[in-house]
Amino acid sequence: MVSVFDYLNYLDFIRDYSESLPKSGRGFRKLLSEHLSCQISFISHVLSGDKDLSAEQAFKASELFSFSDIEREYFMNLHGYNRAGTHELKNFYLERLDGLKSKNNASLKQEMSSQVLSFVDQAIYFSEWFYSATILTRGSTLLKLSIKS
Repeated sequence: MVSVFDYLNYLDFIRDYSESLPKSGRGFRKLLSEHLSCQISFISHVLSGDKDLSAEQAFKASELFSFSDIEREYFMNLHGYNRAGTHELKNFYLERLDGLKSKNNASLKQEMSSQVLSFVDQAIYFSEWFYSATILTRGSTLLKLSIKS
Protein backbone atom coordinates (compact mmCIF):
# COMPACT_ATOMS: atom_id res chain seq x y z
CA MET A 1 0.00 0.00 0.00
CA VAL A 2 1.24 3.45 -0.90
CA SER A 3 1.71 5.83 2.03
CA VAL A 4 1.82 9.58 1.44
CA PHE A 5 4.39 9.87 4.26
CA ASP A 6 6.98 8.12 2.08
CA TYR A 7 7.04 10.98 -0.45
CA LEU A 8 8.55 14.42 -0.86
CA ASN A 9 6.82 15.04 -4.18
CA TYR A 10 3.04 15.02 -4.46
CA LEU A 11 3.17 14.06 -8.14
CA ASP A 12 5.28 10.98 -7.40
CA PHE A 13 2.70 9.98 -4.81
CA ILE A 14 -0.20 10.41 -7.26
CA ARG A 15 1.65 8.41 -9.94
CA ASP A 16 2.53 5.58 -7.55
CA TYR A 17 -0.98 5.59 -6.09
CA SER A 18 -2.39 5.26 -9.58
CA GLU A 19 -0.06 2.38 -10.45
CA SER A 20 -0.93 0.56 -7.21
CA LEU A 21 -4.61 0.41 -8.20
CA PRO A 22 -6.06 -2.64 -9.93
CA LYS A 23 -5.22 -2.79 -13.64
CA SER A 24 -2.30 -0.44 -12.94
CA GLY A 25 -4.64 2.49 -12.49
CA ARG A 26 -6.39 2.23 -15.82
CA GLY A 27 -9.08 4.92 -15.83
CA PHE A 28 -7.57 6.81 -12.88
CA ARG A 29 -6.79 9.93 -14.94
CA LYS A 30 -10.39 10.09 -16.08
CA LEU A 31 -11.66 9.59 -12.54
CA LEU A 32 -9.31 12.30 -11.23
CA SER A 33 -10.25 14.72 -14.00
CA GLU A 34 -13.96 14.19 -13.34
CA HIS A 35 -13.44 14.64 -9.61
CA LEU A 36 -11.52 17.88 -10.22
CA SER A 37 -13.88 19.05 -12.98
CA CYS A 38 -11.08 19.48 -15.50
CA GLN A 39 -9.90 17.94 -18.77
CA ILE A 40 -8.04 14.63 -18.89
CA SER A 41 -5.33 16.36 -20.93
CA PHE A 42 -4.68 18.73 -18.00
CA ILE A 43 -4.24 15.73 -15.68
CA SER A 44 -1.82 14.21 -18.19
CA HIS A 45 0.19 17.45 -18.19
CA VAL A 46 0.19 17.48 -14.39
CA LEU A 47 1.32 13.86 -14.07
CA SER A 48 4.05 14.40 -16.66
CA GLY A 49 5.33 17.33 -14.61
CA ASP A 50 4.55 20.08 -17.14
CA LYS A 51 1.87 21.69 -14.97
CA ASP A 52 0.87 21.75 -11.31
CA LEU A 53 -2.40 21.39 -9.49
CA SER A 54 -3.67 24.50 -7.76
CA ALA A 55 -4.05 24.33 -3.98
CA GLU A 56 -7.81 23.97 -4.43
CA GLN A 57 -7.35 21.10 -6.89
CA ALA A 58 -4.85 19.38 -4.59
CA PHE A 59 -7.32 19.65 -1.72
CA LYS A 60 -10.10 18.24 -3.88
CA ALA A 61 -7.79 15.43 -5.08
CA SER A 62 -7.01 14.55 -1.47
CA GLU A 63 -10.69 13.64 -1.04
CA LEU A 64 -10.29 11.02 -3.74
CA PHE A 65 -7.49 9.30 -1.82
CA SER A 66 -9.64 8.88 1.32
CA PHE A 67 -6.94 10.36 3.54
CA SER A 68 -7.14 10.67 7.28
CA ASP A 69 -6.85 14.24 8.60
CA ILE A 70 -3.10 13.98 9.18
CA GLU A 71 -2.52 12.42 5.74
CA ARG A 72 -4.52 15.20 4.09
CA GLU A 73 -2.54 17.83 6.00
CA TYR A 74 0.72 16.14 4.94
CA PHE A 75 -0.43 16.01 1.30
CA MET A 76 -1.37 19.69 1.29
CA ASN A 77 1.96 20.66 2.85
CA LEU A 78 3.68 18.42 0.31
CA HIS A 79 1.91 20.31 -2.45
CA GLY A 80 3.00 23.61 -0.92
CA TYR A 81 6.58 22.34 -0.58
CA ASN A 82 6.70 21.32 -4.23
CA ARG A 83 5.28 24.64 -5.41
CA ALA A 84 7.35 26.86 -3.11
CA GLY A 85 9.54 29.34 -4.96
CA THR A 86 12.06 30.28 -2.27
CA HIS A 87 14.37 28.30 -0.04
CA GLU A 88 12.81 29.88 3.03
CA LEU A 89 9.34 28.73 2.05
CA LYS A 90 10.63 25.26 1.10
CA ASN A 91 12.30 24.99 4.51
CA PHE A 92 9.09 26.13 6.19
CA TYR A 93 7.10 23.37 4.48
CA LEU A 94 9.87 20.82 5.04
CA GLU A 95 9.76 21.44 8.80
CA ARG A 96 5.99 21.00 8.78
CA LEU A 97 6.33 17.78 6.76
CA ASP A 98 8.90 16.41 9.23
CA GLY A 99 6.64 17.29 12.15
CA LEU A 100 3.63 15.59 10.60
CA LYS A 101 5.68 12.51 9.74
CA SER A 102 6.93 12.32 13.34
CA LYS A 103 3.40 12.80 14.68
CA ASN A 104 2.14 10.00 12.43
CA ASN A 105 4.97 7.66 13.46
CA ALA A 106 4.24 8.34 17.13
CA SER A 107 0.55 7.56 16.67
CA LEU A 108 1.42 4.35 14.79
CA LYS A 109 3.72 3.26 17.63
CA GLN A 110 1.00 4.02 20.16
CA GLU A 111 -1.53 2.06 18.10
CA MET A 112 0.82 -0.92 17.83
CA SER A 113 1.58 -0.91 21.55
CA SER A 114 -2.13 -0.87 22.36
CA GLN A 115 -2.48 -4.16 20.45
CA VAL A 116 -0.35 -6.03 22.97
CA LEU A 117 -2.33 -8.63 24.90
CA SER A 118 -2.84 -8.14 28.61
CA PHE A 119 -1.46 -10.79 30.98
CA VAL A 120 -4.94 -12.24 31.43
CA ASP A 121 -5.46 -12.50 27.67
CA GLN A 122 -1.99 -14.01 27.26
CA ALA A 123 -2.78 -16.62 29.91
CA ILE A 124 -6.00 -17.56 28.12
CA TYR A 125 -4.25 -17.65 24.73
CA PHE A 126 -1.42 -19.91 25.89
CA SER A 127 -3.66 -22.13 28.02
CA GLU A 128 -4.98 -24.11 25.06
CA TRP A 129 -3.12 -25.42 22.02
CA PHE A 130 -5.87 -24.61 19.51
CA TYR A 131 -5.57 -20.84 19.92
CA SER A 132 -2.10 -20.83 18.41
CA ALA A 133 -2.83 -23.67 15.97
CA THR A 134 -5.44 -21.57 14.18
CA ILE A 135 -2.83 -19.05 13.09
CA LEU A 136 0.01 -21.39 12.11
CA THR A 137 -0.25 -20.47 8.47
CA ARG A 138 -1.62 -17.23 7.19
CA GLY A 139 -4.89 -17.75 5.41
CA SER A 140 -5.36 -21.25 6.79
CA THR A 141 -8.58 -22.26 8.42
CA LEU A 142 -9.20 -25.16 10.78
CA LEU A 143 -10.92 -26.99 7.91
CA LYS A 144 -7.89 -26.59 5.65
CA LEU A 145 -5.56 -27.67 8.45
CA SER A 146 -7.68 -30.74 9.24
CA ILE A 147 -7.74 -31.81 5.60
CA LYS A 148 -3.93 -31.65 5.38
CA SER A 149 -3.54 -34.06 8.35
